[in-house]
Amino acid sequence: MKKQYVFFLITALGLGSAHAQKEPYSVKTFKSAEIKALDIRTSDGGIFVKGSDKATSTVEVFVDGHDMMGRKLSQEEIDDRLKNYTLIVEKQGSTLLCHARTPQNLDWKKSLEITFRILAPEDIDANLKTSDGALSLRNVHGNLDFSTSDGDIKLEGLSGQIKGRSSDGDISIRQCKGNIALSTSDGDIDVAQIKGRIDLKTSDGDITINEVKGELDLRTSDGEIQIAQANARITASTSDGDIQFDQISGDLEAKTGDGNIRGSFDTLGDYLRLSSGDGNIDLQLPLDKGMNLDLHGDPVSLSTKNNFNGKFEKHNVQGTLNGGGTDVRIHTSDGHLRIN
Repeated sequence: MKKQYVFFLITALGLGSAHAQKEPYSVKTFKSAEIKALDIRTSDGGIFVKGSDKATSTVEVFVDGHDMMGRKLSQEEIDDRLKNYTLIVEKQGSTLLCHARTPQNLDWKKSLEITFRILAPEDIDANLKTSDGALSLRNVHGNLDFSTSDGDIKLEGLSGQIKGRSSDGDISIRQCKGNIALSTSDGDIDVAQIKGRIDLKTSDGDITINEVKGELDLRTSDGEIQIAQANARITASTSDGDIQFDQISGDLEAKTGDGNIRGSFDTLGDYLRLSSGDGNIDLQLPLDKGMNLDLHGDPVSLSTKNNFNGKFEKHNVQGTLNGGGTDVRIHTSDGHLRIN
């Protein structure tokens, strides 16, 4: 995944892609004031959308192909293969429609990669879909729905209803806000400077969070979860991986089936609930604050017993600290629990 991700970053920045090094196959322009939505679909190629306040919106179409020996096709050969495709770039009502349709039963040896690069109004709804290619959205605001069956997703400067899926690819999201739901079946998710309601899921990959505010639901079946600088209500789970967090303010419920948990809090919220089926838990908490403690580990270690009232045993601690307050329930089935 990492190698693919590096290539995608270069492509999105326009530094390493063949599309950035040659002239587009075609270019069409439209009045931005007349466009309220995007409907973009390609079966084999990338989709790159950037919002702009310019009066004119632009659609650039890039077409690539190779023969059986890997030789790049000539313009004449591309034109000949395109006769089998349906390529539409037009405005229907207030929707900008860009479709590259592959004919049924097309011999894969005669396939083409058709990529769209679009400069669009900043305030716009978008529906984007590619079966095999990268997706990039920058500086657009609205109802945004996008998917790729095989490719990375890069998002920056978005707001609104944001919903995206990749069946096989990494997801990177920066400086976005709104209701955000992103998932990948096989890839990492990297998030920074995000605000809102955030739902992230990967079946096989790590989740990394930095500088977030709002409400987070983080799930991975096989990977680590790392959270830093969060002021949020967080739910996090992994079936197989460590969970790490730092500089957290708010509520946290996190569990791992097989892994360690390590972290620190700046400010506790209403609750802190942590569990590991097989791993150690090491925490730094503000022990001068009020807490209701329910702790289990092998053994349990608490750096201070000042102002503690309740039962304190080797493997179990139940009681109040500093008169009670935040609900703190921390359990590990096979590992130590240390709180400093």
